[in-house]
Amino acid sequence: MKFSIIVPVYNVENELKRCIQSLQNQSYQNYEVILVDDGSTDGSGKLCDKFGKEDSKIIVVHKENGGLSSARNKGMEYANGEYLIFLDSDDYIEADYCDVISRIVKKTNADIVAVEMLFERNGKIEEKRINSIKPYCEIDSKNFLLTTLKSASFNAEACGNVYKRKFWKENGFKFADVYHEDLEIALKVFLEAKTIVYCPDAKYHAVSRIGSIMNDGEKAEKRQKDLLYILQEWIGIADNVNNRGLCRAIKGTASRTYIYSCAHNEIKNPGYTVVKKKDIVKYALNVSDLIKGILFIISPEAYSKAWKKKHFYQ
Repeated sequence: MKFSIIVPVYNVENELKRCIQSLQNQSYQNYEVILVDDGSTDGSGKLCDKFGKEDSKIIVVHKENGGLSSARNKGMEYANGEYLIFLDSDDYIEADYCDVISRIVKKTNADIVAVEMLFERNGKIEEKRINSIKPYCEIDSKNFLLTTLKSASFNAEACGNVYKRKFWKENGFKFADVYHEDLEIALKVFLEAKTIVYCPDAKYHAVSRIGSIMNDGEKAEKRQKDLLYILQEWIGIADNVNNRGLCRAIKGTASRTYIYSCAHNEIKNPGYTVVKKKDIVKYALNVSDLIKGILFIISPEAYSKAWKKKHFYQ
Protein backbone atom coordinates (compact mmCIF):
# COMPACT_ATOMS: atom_id res chain seq x y z
CA MET A 1 0.00 0.00 0.00
CA LYS A 2 1.55 3.22 -1.23
CA PHE A 3 1.18 6.83 -0.06
CA SER A 4 1.41 9.88 -2.30
CA ILE A 5 2.68 12.78 -0.18
CA ILE A 6 2.01 16.14 -1.84
CA VAL A 7 4.18 19.02 -0.61
CA PRO A 8 3.56 22.53 -2.04
CA VAL A 9 6.74 24.62 -1.84
CA TYR A 10 6.99 28.39 -1.89
CA ASN A 11 9.90 30.36 -0.37
CA VAL A 12 10.56 27.93 2.48
CA GLU A 13 14.29 27.49 2.00
CA ASN A 14 14.93 27.44 5.75
CA GLU A 15 12.11 25.02 6.64
CA LEU A 16 12.05 22.56 3.73
CA LYS A 17 14.91 20.38 4.94
CA ARG A 18 13.12 19.57 8.22
CA CYS A 19 9.99 18.67 6.28
CA ILE A 20 11.80 16.33 3.88
CA GLN A 21 13.86 14.71 6.63
CA SER A 22 10.66 13.85 8.48
CA LEU A 23 9.61 11.91 5.37
CA GLN A 24 12.94 10.21 4.80
CA ASN A 25 12.94 9.12 8.45
CA GLN A 26 9.63 7.27 8.09
CA SER A 27 9.69 3.69 9.38
CA TYR A 28 7.24 2.83 6.57
CA GLN A 29 8.97 3.41 3.25
CA ASN A 30 6.35 2.66 0.58
CA TYR A 31 5.63 6.24 -0.44
CA GLU A 32 6.33 8.86 -3.07
CA VAL A 33 6.90 12.55 -2.39
CA ILE A 34 5.68 15.11 -4.90
CA LEU A 35 7.39 18.46 -4.34
CA VAL A 36 5.54 21.21 -6.20
CA ASP A 37 7.72 24.31 -6.45
CA ASP A 38 5.12 27.06 -6.85
CA GLY A 39 7.39 29.65 -8.47
CA SER A 40 9.66 30.19 -5.46
CA THR A 41 11.88 33.28 -5.59
CA ASP A 42 14.40 32.10 -3.00
CA GLY A 43 16.52 28.93 -3.11
CA SER A 44 13.60 26.56 -2.53
CA GLY A 45 13.37 25.42 -6.15
CA LYS A 46 17.05 24.45 -6.31
CA LEU A 47 16.74 22.71 -2.97
CA CYS A 48 13.83 20.67 -4.35
CA ASP A 49 15.98 19.62 -7.30
CA LYS A 50 18.77 18.61 -4.94
CA PHE A 51 16.43 16.41 -2.91
CA GLY A 52 15.00 14.92 -6.12
CA LYS A 53 18.46 13.93 -7.42
CA GLU A 54 19.45 12.37 -4.10
CA ASP A 55 16.23 10.45 -3.42
CA SER A 56 14.39 8.38 -6.04
CA LYS A 57 11.16 8.61 -4.00
CA ILE A 58 10.99 12.36 -4.61
CA ILE A 59 9.31 13.79 -7.72
CA VAL A 60 9.92 17.49 -8.37
CA VAL A 61 7.46 19.66 -10.27
CA HIS A 62 8.16 23.33 -11.08
CA LYS A 63 5.31 25.70 -11.99
CA GLU A 64 4.48 29.37 -12.11
CA ASN A 65 3.23 30.83 -8.86
CA GLY A 66 -0.46 30.14 -8.44
CA GLY A 67 -0.96 29.68 -4.72
CA LEU A 68 -1.37 26.77 -2.34
CA SER A 69 -4.53 25.38 -3.94
CA SER A 70 -3.00 25.43 -7.41
CA ALA A 71 0.12 23.64 -6.15
CA ARG A 72 -1.87 20.92 -4.39
CA ASN A 73 -4.06 20.36 -7.43
CA LYS A 74 -0.95 20.14 -9.62
CA GLY A 75 0.59 17.58 -7.28
CA MET A 76 -2.54 15.45 -7.59
CA GLU A 77 -1.82 15.03 -11.30
CA TYR A 78 1.35 13.09 -10.44
CA ALA A 79 -0.02 11.01 -7.56
CA ASN A 80 -0.04 7.22 -7.94
CA GLY A 81 -0.47 6.02 -4.37
CA GLU A 82 -3.58 4.46 -2.84
CA TYR A 83 -3.77 7.19 -0.19
CA LEU A 84 -3.04 10.93 -0.23
CA ILE A 85 -1.17 12.90 2.39
CA PHE A 86 -1.08 16.70 2.12
CA LEU A 87 1.99 18.04 3.93
CA ASP A 88 2.79 21.74 4.05
CA SER A 89 6.47 22.45 3.48
CA ASP A 90 7.00 24.27 6.78
CA ASP A 91 5.43 21.38 8.74
CA TYR A 92 6.57 17.85 9.51
CA ILE A 93 5.27 14.45 10.58
CA GLU A 94 6.54 12.02 13.20
CA ALA A 95 8.62 9.00 12.16
CA ASP A 96 5.86 6.40 12.56
CA TYR A 97 3.16 8.47 10.83
CA CYS A 98 2.92 6.43 7.61
CA ASP A 99 3.35 3.14 9.47
CA VAL A 100 0.44 3.89 11.80
CA ILE A 101 -1.80 5.01 8.93
CA SER A 102 -0.91 1.97 6.80
CA ARG A 103 -2.02 -0.43 9.54
CA ILE A 104 -5.32 1.40 9.96
CA VAL A 105 -6.26 1.54 6.27
CA LYS A 106 -5.32 -2.12 5.68
CA LYS A 107 -7.86 -3.07 8.35
CA THR A 108 -10.61 -0.60 7.47
CA ASN A 109 -10.18 0.61 3.86
CA ALA A 110 -11.57 3.93 5.12
CA ASP A 111 -12.10 6.86 2.76
CA ILE A 112 -10.61 9.27 5.32
CA VAL A 113 -8.28 8.83 8.28
CA ALA A 114 -8.42 11.75 10.72
CA VAL A 115 -5.08 12.25 12.49
CA GLU A 116 -3.75 14.11 15.51
CA MET A 117 -2.61 17.68 14.89
CA LEU A 118 -0.01 19.42 17.03
CA PHE A 119 0.05 23.19 16.48
CA GLU A 120 3.43 24.80 17.18
CA ARG A 121 3.44 28.56 17.77
CA ASN A 122 6.17 30.60 19.45
CA GLY A 123 7.81 27.48 20.86
CA LYS A 124 4.59 26.15 22.40
CA ILE A 125 2.66 23.07 21.25
CA GLU A 126 -1.11 22.83 21.38
CA GLU A 127 -2.58 19.38 20.78
CA LYS A 128 -5.91 19.14 18.95
CA ARG A 129 -7.54 15.90 20.07
CA ILE A 130 -10.85 14.48 18.90
CA ASN A 131 -12.01 13.21 22.28
CA SER A 132 -15.58 12.79 21.08
CA ILE A 133 -14.79 9.98 18.59
CA LYS A 134 -13.70 6.47 19.54
CA PRO A 135 -10.25 5.83 17.99
CA TYR A 136 -9.62 3.15 15.35
CA CYS A 137 -13.32 2.45 14.75
CA GLU A 138 -15.08 3.07 11.45
CA ILE A 139 -17.81 5.68 11.58
CA ASP A 140 -20.07 7.07 8.86
CA SER A 141 -19.56 10.64 7.73
CA LYS A 142 -22.76 12.15 9.10
CA ASN A 143 -22.17 10.83 12.62
CA PHE A 144 -18.51 11.87 12.46
CA LEU A 145 -19.43 15.39 11.38
CA LEU A 146 -22.29 15.71 13.84
CA THR A 147 -20.08 14.66 16.75
CA THR A 148 -16.93 16.62 15.87
CA LEU A 149 -18.73 19.81 14.82
CA LYS A 150 -20.73 19.93 18.04
CA SER A 151 -17.58 19.40 20.13
CA ALA A 152 -15.47 21.87 18.08
CA SER A 153 -12.98 19.10 17.28
CA PHE A 154 -13.51 18.84 13.52
CA ASN A 155 -10.22 19.13 11.61
CA ALA A 156 -10.98 21.16 8.50
CA GLU A 157 -7.26 21.30 7.67
CA ALA A 158 -6.43 19.14 4.65
CA CYS A 159 -3.19 18.21 6.39
CA GLY A 160 -5.15 16.87 9.36
CA ASN A 161 -6.51 13.96 7.37
CA VAL A 162 -5.36 11.22 5.01
CA TYR A 163 -7.56 10.45 1.99
CA LYS A 164 -8.13 7.45 -0.26
CA ARG A 165 -7.05 8.64 -3.70
CA LYS A 166 -9.78 6.70 -5.52
CA PHE A 167 -12.42 8.37 -3.33
CA TRP A 168 -10.88 11.82 -3.93
CA LYS A 169 -10.57 11.29 -7.69
CA GLU A 170 -14.04 9.78 -8.24
CA ASN A 171 -15.66 12.79 -6.58
CA GLY A 172 -13.57 15.24 -8.60
CA PHE A 173 -12.41 17.21 -5.57
CA LYS A 174 -10.21 20.23 -6.23
CA PHE A 175 -8.94 22.96 -3.92
CA ALA A 176 -10.52 26.31 -4.78
CA ASP A 177 -8.44 29.41 -5.50
CA VAL A 178 -9.34 31.10 -2.22
CA TYR A 179 -7.80 31.71 1.18
CA HIS A 180 -9.04 29.23 3.78
CA GLU A 181 -9.10 26.65 0.97
CA ASP A 182 -9.15 23.82 3.51
CA LEU A 183 -12.31 25.13 5.14
CA GLU A 184 -13.89 25.59 1.69
CA ILE A 185 -13.45 21.95 0.66
CA ALA A 186 -13.53 20.07 3.99
CA LEU A 187 -17.28 19.85 4.49
CA LYS A 188 -17.87 18.71 0.91
CA VAL A 189 -15.23 15.98 1.21
CA PHE A 190 -16.44 14.63 4.54
CA LEU A 191 -20.09 14.57 3.46
CA GLU A 192 -19.19 12.29 0.54
CA ALA A 193 -17.09 9.85 2.58
CA LYS A 194 -18.61 6.47 3.44
CA THR A 195 -16.30 5.62 6.33
CA ILE A 196 -13.91 7.64 8.49
CA VAL A 197 -11.45 6.44 11.13
CA TYR A 198 -9.84 8.58 13.81
CA CYS A 199 -6.18 7.69 14.46
CA PRO A 200 -4.67 9.64 17.40
CA ASP A 201 -1.28 7.90 17.15
CA ALA A 202 -0.48 9.47 13.77
CA LYS A 203 0.84 12.92 14.65
CA TYR A 204 1.18 15.89 12.32
CA HIS A 205 3.12 19.00 13.43
CA ALA A 206 1.71 22.27 12.03
CA VAL A 207 4.26 25.04 12.53
CA SER A 208 3.17 28.69 12.51
CA ARG A 209 5.84 30.97 11.07
CA ILE A 210 6.20 34.62 10.11
CA GLY A 211 5.76 34.96 6.36
CA SER A 212 3.33 32.10 5.90
CA ILE A 213 0.09 32.68 3.99
CA MET A 214 -2.05 32.90 7.11
CA ASN A 215 0.34 35.41 8.67
CA ASP A 216 0.46 37.74 5.66
CA GLY A 217 -1.24 40.95 6.79
CA GLU A 218 -1.18 42.45 3.28
CA LYS A 219 -3.78 39.90 2.12
CA ALA A 220 -6.20 40.61 4.97
CA GLU A 221 -8.99 42.10 2.84
CA LYS A 222 -9.12 39.14 0.45
CA ARG A 223 -8.90 36.65 3.32
CA GLN A 224 -11.94 38.29 4.91
CA LYS A 225 -13.90 38.25 1.65
CA ASP A 226 -13.06 34.61 1.00
CA LEU A 227 -13.91 33.54 4.54
CA LEU A 228 -17.31 35.21 4.42
CA TYR A 229 -17.96 33.50 1.07
CA ILE A 230 -17.06 30.11 2.56
CA LEU A 231 -19.26 30.60 5.61
CA GLN A 232 -22.15 31.48 3.30
CA GLU A 233 -21.36 28.31 1.36
CA TRP A 234 -21.46 26.21 4.55
CA ILE A 235 -24.86 27.67 5.45
CA GLY A 236 -26.13 26.80 1.97
CA ILE A 237 -24.85 23.23 2.30
CA ALA A 238 -26.55 22.93 5.70
CA ASP A 239 -29.90 23.91 4.16
CA ASN A 240 -29.59 20.97 1.76
CA VAL A 241 -28.55 18.34 4.32
CA ASN A 242 -31.36 15.88 5.02
CA ASN A 243 -30.55 15.66 8.71
CA ARG A 244 -31.85 18.24 11.18
CA GLY A 245 -29.11 17.64 13.75
CA LEU A 246 -26.32 17.89 11.19
CA CYS A 247 -27.89 21.00 9.65
CA ARG A 248 -27.85 22.64 13.07
CA ALA A 249 -24.26 21.53 13.73
CA ILE A 250 -23.03 23.01 10.44
CA LYS A 251 -24.80 26.34 11.00
CA GLY A 252 -23.63 26.43 14.61
CA THR A 253 -20.06 25.84 13.46
CA ALA A 254 -20.38 28.61 10.87
CA SER A 255 -21.51 30.99 13.63
CA ARG A 256 -18.71 29.82 15.94
CA THR A 257 -16.13 30.31 13.17
CA TYR A 258 -17.49 33.78 12.44
CA ILE A 259 -17.20 34.88 16.07
CA TYR A 260 -13.71 33.38 16.39
CA SER A 261 -12.57 35.07 13.16
CA CYS A 262 -13.87 38.44 14.32
CA ALA A 263 -12.13 38.00 17.68
CA HIS A 264 -8.65 37.67 16.19
CA ASN A 265 -9.23 40.19 13.39
CA GLU A 266 -9.57 37.75 10.50
CA ILE A 267 -12.87 39.54 9.94
CA LYS A 268 -12.79 43.28 10.62
CA ASN A 269 -15.80 45.54 11.21
CA PRO A 270 -18.21 42.72 12.14
CA GLY A 271 -21.60 42.77 10.48
CA TYR A 272 -24.41 40.28 10.02
CA THR A 273 -24.74 40.00 6.25
CA VAL A 274 -23.68 36.31 6.22
CA VAL A 275 -24.10 35.00 9.74
CA LYS A 276 -27.30 36.47 11.15
CA LYS A 277 -27.41 37.87 14.68
CA LYS A 278 -30.40 35.69 15.61
CA ASP A 279 -28.66 32.56 14.27
CA ILE A 280 -25.66 33.02 16.57
CA VAL A 281 -28.03 32.35 19.45
CA LYS A 282 -30.42 29.99 17.65
CA TYR A 283 -27.71 27.57 16.50
CA ALA A 284 -25.41 27.72 19.53
CA LEU A 285 -24.17 24.15 20.00
CA ASN A 286 -23.58 24.33 23.75
CA VAL A 287 -23.84 26.69 26.71
CA SER A 288 -20.34 28.07 26.11
CA ASP A 289 -21.20 28.97 22.50
CA LEU A 290 -24.42 30.60 23.67
CA ILE A 291 -22.66 32.78 26.27
CA LYS A 292 -19.91 33.76 23.83
CA GLY A 293 -22.50 34.54 21.18
CA ILE A 294 -24.50 36.80 23.47
CA LEU A 295 -21.38 38.64 24.64
CA PHE A 296 -20.27 39.05 21.03
CA ILE A 297 -23.66 40.48 20.00
CA ILE A 298 -23.57 42.96 22.90
CA SER A 299 -20.07 44.19 22.01
CA PRO A 300 -17.84 42.58 19.35
CA GLU A 301 -14.95 44.87 20.36
CA ALA A 302 -15.11 43.96 24.05
CA TYR A 303 -15.40 40.26 23.20
CA SER A 304 -12.37 40.47 20.92
CA LYS A 305 -10.27 42.17 23.60
CA ALA A 306 -11.28 39.56 26.19
CA TRP A 307 -10.49 36.72 23.79
CA LYS A 308 -7.05 38.09 22.95
CA LYS A 309 -6.23 38.61 26.61
CA LYS A 310 -7.24 35.05 27.50
CA HIS A 311 -5.26 33.51 24.64
CA PHE A 312 -2.24 35.83 24.86
CA TYR A 313 -2.90 36.78 21.25
CA GLN A 314 -1.04 39.74 19.75
